[in-house]
Amino acid sequence: MCRILIVGPHDSLDPTVDVLYSLEVLHILDFLDEDETFKMGRPSEKAASASDSLIKLRSISNILNLEDLKEKKKVPIEGDVGDKITSLELQISDEDNARKKIESRIINIDLRMKALEPFSHIPLPLDLYRGYESLQVFVGRITRPLEGLSGVTKDFELFEHEKFIALFVPKEKSSEVQSFLSERGFVAVEIPEGEGQPPRIVKKLETEKKGLQKRLERTQETLDTLREKHAHFILSAEGFLSVEVEKAEAPLRCCTTDHSFAMDGWIPTERFDGAKSALEKIGTLYVEKIEEEEEESPVLLDNPEPVNRVEFLIHMFSTPDSEELDPTPIVFFVFPLFFGFMIGDIGYGVGMMVIALLLQAKLKDMPDFRNLMLIMFWGGLFALFFGLFVFGEAFGIELFHDVEVQLGFISLKFPLFQKLHDVVNLILLSIVAAFIHLGIGYVFAFVNEVKKNKKHALAKIGWMSILVGFFTLIMVMAYMRDYPPRVATFFVELPQIAGQAVGLNITFPAAWGLELGGWVISYVAIIFLGVGMGFLVVGEGPLGMIEAVSLLANMVSYARLAGIAVAKGATASAFNSMLIPWFLGGGIVGLVVGGIFLVLAHMVVFILGAISSGIQAIRLNYVEFFLKFYKGNGIRFKPFGRAGTVFKEV
Repeated sequence: MCRILIVGPHDSLDPTVDVLYSLEVLHILDFLDEDETFKMGRPSEKAASASDSLIKLRSISNILNLEDLKEKKKVPIEGDVGDKITSLELQISDEDNARKKIESRIINIDLRMKALEPFSHIPLPLDLYRGYESLQVFVGRITRPLEGLSGVTKDFELFEHEKFIALFVPKEKSSEVQSFLSERGFVAVEIPEGEGQPPRIVKKLETEKKGLQKRLERTQETLDTLREKHAHFILSAEGFLSVEVEKAEAPLRCCTTDHSFAMDGWIPTERFDGAKSALEKIGTLYVEKIEEEEEESPVLLDNPEPVNRVEFLIHMFSTPDSEELDPTPIVFFVFPLFFGFMIGDIGYGVGMMVIALLLQAKLKDMPDFRNLMLIMFWGGLFALFFGLFVFGEAFGIELFHDVEVQLGFISLKFPLFQKLHDVVNLILLSIVAAFIHLGIGYVFAFVNEVKKNKKHALAKIGWMSILVGFFTLIMVMAYMRDYPPRVATFFVELPQIAGQAVGLNITFPAAWGLELGGWVISYVAIIFLGVGMGFLVVGEGPLGMIEAVSLLANMVSYARLAGIAVAKGATASAFNSMLIPWFLGGGIVGLVVGGIFLVLAHMVVFILGAISSGIQAIRLNYVEFFLKFYKGNGIRFKPFGRAGTVFKEV
């Protein structure tokens, strides 16, 4: 990135804005330090009218529900857009207001019909429920029968339907009757306004409602016609006006005097010459690089396709600052790798790939979600790989067993591991993943620090040495057990295996060490840990040694990879054990019902597996990996003119 300054006369400001908008290369720095001479610029004359038209268009778009429009087509924006928008707004607003009034009247009718419904079963007109001087009327619902009412008063008239009552009593008995009714769960119901028999009123309301519904249908048809006729123009004009408003408000970001303007910003260094040539064609403009101050430059992540598809995950955490390495390529590979390992099943892997492709095709207007689905597709691909070559299972069912393959001097048996029987090996594989992943993090940290602070860079070397020490310690301790796991055996004997490949007899001394309580503490591990502690003391001081234990906790945290893989495999296997015998041996009923339950069970495993694996895969990157080297808090490069997808005039 290089910082540039653009200076020119007032009459060159609009052409400058047009050129910069088309180039999409300048990250403008807003001018904030006003004084008597240097002022913040004013928006151009067309800003107010364009903003007003844009607000109207967005209101129209909301009324016509254009967000759900499946096919969006660009159309030319010609003539006086403002007049056409005003005319369209009046027409659509009138129809929308009419629709809202009709809907409001229908709602009121429904409420009145609901209020009249219980009165329709009582043979009294509404006017007989009110207007008495000597009678008290109780109308409502009860929960218990009115047995014993005659003991309170002999003078009463009772109408009831199910739990709804209308009771007429003398006013002098109203308090006693009120107490009697309260004991029977009486809840008063408001008497509707009006006169006449409730059934006739309801029938009249139903007729009125039908007429209103027909009017509503006609109004909606008119709006649908307007939507079909003007949808593409509205969306195109909205995009066009968004561009015009952004251009018109650009002077607000500039420094101006009575006769000139100045614009300050950042531009990719390789684009400077081209941008300068384009701007100088305008005429009297001064375009030059300026010396970079202490201010941090914005960051433009520059990754090739398809690595750039995971950049949104980096920005979700925090944009790297301008002096940090970009971790996107590592996340691009590691996230789906961890995800696929935890799923580790052919059936679930293929299922995730299919779902990801379908959702990608359906949700074309959601770029970040489509990128997430692409990551899910890669995760499914890795799940397919691990399910086929490492675990040999599909939907929790083991497909093959002990298939031997000879690769040179190495003999391999597939599947390499069984989830339910090789838990220790899977945990050790997780430790291997931690060693490689965290090791890359410390390499990144060293590169980030070596130019800024040599002592901190030495501390990162110390952390790398401690990482090697802990890794060696864990592998040797596992290797020296009575039945050493294959993963530990491979790494401890790796130098010997490599030596045999080139005709050398090498014995790796990692197994040499101190015996403490039945465990072997490798001398090699002790050496690496000691060297690492020394570098930590130099780089971070004595307190750095105390934090060294936290690295061991970080490594153990990766055991969640094995934990989720085993848990998912065990759950799928348990469902299969319960449901497959029913499915195969239960006749037609078992075939149908058992099949349904089997599919539902695997859907649960599929969904929970995808959610938990996705969360843990991103957590290991964000928490364990990033915190070893990543500070973030960078400024994301936002070039003027790249405001999203817009419809430009054609």
